[in-house]
Amino acid sequence: MYQMETLPFPGYWGDGGKGGGDSMQSRVRKLEQDITEIRIDIAVIKSNYATKEDICTLREELREDNRALREELKDDICTLREELKDDICTLREELKDDICTLREEFKDDISTLREEFKDDISTLREEFKDDISTLREELKSDISTLRDELGEDNHALREEIKRDNSDFKKQINELKVAISDTRTLVSEMKSSIILWVVSAVIFAQLIPAIPATLKLFFRF
Repeated sequence: MYQMETLPFPGYWGDGGKGGGDSMQSRVRKLEQDITEIRIDIAVIKSNYATKEDICTLREELREDNRALREELKDDICTLREELKDDICTLREELKDDICTLREEFKDDISTLREEFKDDISTLREEFKDDISTLREELKSDISTLRDELGEDNHALREEIKRDNSDFKKQINELKVAISDTRTLVSEMKSSIILWVVSAVIFAQLIPAIPATLKLFFRF
């Protein structure tokens, strides 16, 4: 290891100086130690870190590995593509077979369901016919019963109307008699009122002549 030599500096250490020599020596020693450590660190860096040649070599190796990896990936992708094509073709054929089988099953189920529907519809039609015929007979019976009831009610209503009409005629006749009596009474009252008015007028005209008549009567 390299050792730095210390040279005497007059006036700072030894017997020729006046104070401060020990401090300067300690500083120089500290500086020598730091320089030594720096040299050691530089040697370690040189031994551990890569050089330009190492980097170039590593770059070429990485390029070769990249090429090899690319070729392997191409081969794997081609192989995978072929496998996928084969699997897709196989799956397509299986799906075609399944679809054909399912179509046939659907056809059979639909035909069976159609026959069942036909039977149910025919049964339901017959039931509807029976229900409609029964309902028609019930309606006919109800209509005849209602017609009889309405005929009876109509006859009773006609009799009531006849009775009410006769009573109404009687009331009209009684009203006519009352009106004639009222007219007679009014005519009689008119005559009485006219007589009373005439009498009042005559009496009113005679009142002023009564004193003169009395005077004349008592004079004789």
